[in-house]
Amino acid sequence: LARLAEFDVRHRQPILIAGAVIAAISVYGALQIRVGSIFVEPGSPLERSAAALDEHLEGANAFYVVLETNYAGAFKEPEKLRQIRALQRWLDAQPEVGGTTSVADYLLLIQRGFTDGPVSDEIPTSGTMISQLFFFGATDDLDRFVDSRFQKTSIHVRCRANDTATLEGLLQRIEARTAELPDDLDARVTGNAVLLTRTIDDVARGQSLSLVFAFGMIFVVLSLLFMSPRVGLRALIPNALPVLFYFGFLGLAGITLNSTTGLVACRVPVPGRRLVRVRRSRSAYDSDPRAVVLRRAARIASGADLRRERRLDFDVVLWHERPDGQFPLDQHRQGR
Repeated sequence: LARLAEFDVRHRQPILIAGAVIAAISVYGALQIRVGSIFVEPGSPLERSAAALDEHLEGANAFYVVLETNYAGAFKEPEKLRQIRALQRWLDAQPEVGGTTSVADYLLLIQRGFTDGPVSDEIPTSGTMISQLFFFGATDDLDRFVDSRFQKTSIHVRCRANDTATLEGLLQRIEARTAELPDDLDARVTGNAVLLTRTIDDVARGQSLSLVFAFGMIFVVLSLLFMSPRVGLRALIPNALPVLFYFGFLGLAGITLNSTTGLVACRVPVPGRRLVRVRRSRSAYDSDPRAVVLRRAARIASGADLRRERRLDFDVVLWHERPDGQFPLDQHRQGR
């Protein structure tokens, strides 16, 4: 590693230029990252089972559109049931949706049981008839769609989406459609698939904020360590570049950012302890102080940490371009 340190000293300008190019490419790749996760891995036996469910049972993933009003008996009114029916038709027209079921379907099924001959698929116009149909034909299965006060109901949606990115697009369209409902109807989308999709999105957003906060704290520590914000910013570069390269690689390779790939970048290297040891090695300055310090840094980086973690952190020692080759901390102490 002493040879590597001397090589870095002799070719520091090309190395910095190469690092800048890699950083630029990584930034472009990071902007292409797609956030999401796949429910079923392609080519696995589960994919064939999911395809069979999509074909015969209208979808392997299910979620619910919950509708609620502020008064009891609302979902015995013909107008409210027509609004549910209209929302179902819109949902059925979405390419990701295989089918839907609601209390309106249950009502029409009861109506067919009490009527001879062909029956229209339209909601009855009489609220009294709707109440009587529910009274005579309701079973425990009705509790899956509406509460006992007929104030809250849910539409069961069977979905064919196999990844959270596709499902998120569908959820955004559903939320835009339910915003058009009357003011006395509150709507929300829920279910395990919805919670997983929103959790992955929150993890991705939270990770960007946590990385900014982590690197901000590292910058403060390095600035205090070297008594210079400019040197602290330089020392932050070798710690930020690997993380930036990782996210750039994800974007360029088309790998989605999810709860698994996101954990890899959570470990931000903090070189504080070894930088303190390098700083203390300033007493070993020789005729060429910069080369001596870099060789000393290479030996420190190759110590127990490398053997224990089986990796090499490219921690850098930066200095001001002064004839005496001193660190900013040395000048600060002499001034006191």
